[in-house]
Amino acid sequence: MGIKVLIADDNAMMLGFLEKLVKKAPNVDTILGVKNGKEAVDQAQTFTPDMILMDVEMPEMDGLTALKEIKSLQKTGKVNPKAKVIILSGTMHENDTNVRKAKFLGASYVFPKPGGGDRSFSIDAAALMKALQDVG
Repeated sequence: MGIKVLIADDNAMMLGFLEKLVKKAPNVDTILGVKNGKEAVDQAQTFTPDMILMDVEMPEMDGLTALKEIKSLQKTGKVNPKAKVIILSGTMHENDTNVRKAKFLGASYVFPKPGGGDRSFSIDAAALMKALQDVG
């Protein structure tokens, strides 16, 4: 049985791009896309994903706040305690506040968000596939 992946991004085009990319991983079984951090927290409890890909900047609840809540819920068993969280950051410098905060809050991985600096839809697909395989 494959892994379940939850993707949170408020940009419909980006969400579609990430869903297509994740579908290429051989061990992915089910993908659910949501449009903000609040939905990600809610669905993390009911969908029980093995991996969560989450944008930082989203309406209603940003990705870092959602990460903090998900990590808290993992401690209580309300969210799969083994679920890994990948944060996608539009500014990917080692000294970037979002990168440091995501790592501090417990993100398993932090990747540059496709469309970040150069607005092209590119991501380190090999690193993402490796992260997905590490879960399965």
